[in-house]
Amino acid sequence: VQKTTRGPVWVPCEFDIDSEGHAQIVGGSRCHKHPALAEKVATPILEAALPLLAKLRRPQLLLDRRRLQIVFKAQRISLPPKVHEDDEPEYIGMWHVDGHREDVAAVVLYYYHVDPALEGGDMELCGREPFDILATADAGENCFDFDHRHLKEAISGEKQRLPHCRVPIQTGTLLVFSNHQMVHRVLRMINNGKSEASRDFVALFILNPASEALVPARCALAKPYMLTRVLRLKALTPDNIQAILSLAGFLPTDDESKSLRNAMLLEQLQPSGEFASRGNAVRATGNGCLTMVG
Repeated sequence: VQKTTRGPVWVPCEFDIDSEGHAQIVGGSRCHKHPALAEKVATPILEAALPLLAKLRRPQLLLDRRRLQIVFKAQRISLPPKVHEDDEPEYIGMWHVDGHREDVAAVVLYYYHVDPALEGGDMELCGREPFDILATADAGENCFDFDHRHLKEAISGEKQRLPHCRVPIQTGTLLVFSNHQMVHRVLRMINNGKSEASRDFVALFILNPASEALVPARCALAKPYMLTRVLRLKALTPDNIQAILSLAGFLPTDDESKSLRNAMLLEQLQPSGEFASRGNAVRATGNGCLTMVG
């Protein structure tokens, strides 16, 4: 994460894509805070996803001999154990798009572990087109019928009027979709086991090549990388080097990084407003437009 005048943003890695569909991470030891992990994990997942990314049309990504900026994350959804028979530890997602100050064009998700005790948790996706243009003025004389109940029916009622789909998630699932075209959420997931259960996955957020580029990791990590090389000559331990870099303001501590990431997530998922009238206000969830109703 890097602080900017607009607020904190994620620091992307950079990958060069060749004409044969191979990806190579850029920057060597400065490609990521954990370069070996990024090379071993993110690169093969990106290469596996390239054929699917090439099929996207909104936006259509030109991948031949391109350099892509990609935010690389490892994430976990963890549910507590089922203690009593009537307990149902659950996780329910909300409609959202990824990115806040970052222009995320597409999303790649690879699920490398899904605990067998977890039930449900399908990924639901819905086209953004109606959400981006829908307003009370479009309803004409029926504008006062444009309320929470009718909108919920259009999304998930028996006569669904908005195109959407759901994808079952299991270990080994690779999911690729357009962040510009689709909103998404995780459907209800419960833990039926007697111990904590988790769903672990790697997320690659493909930044829009047409937008202004962010400062990549190879540049953001240049100063701490050079200072680290100097300090290693003094036979300092990794913990001592990390402490010096943190005190010098080059790298945040692990606790500071975790706090900043949590704050960014909460900011991203803030409700974005409400609309409608006569007391039937529809309150939006997620970080998209006003009609992303959870």
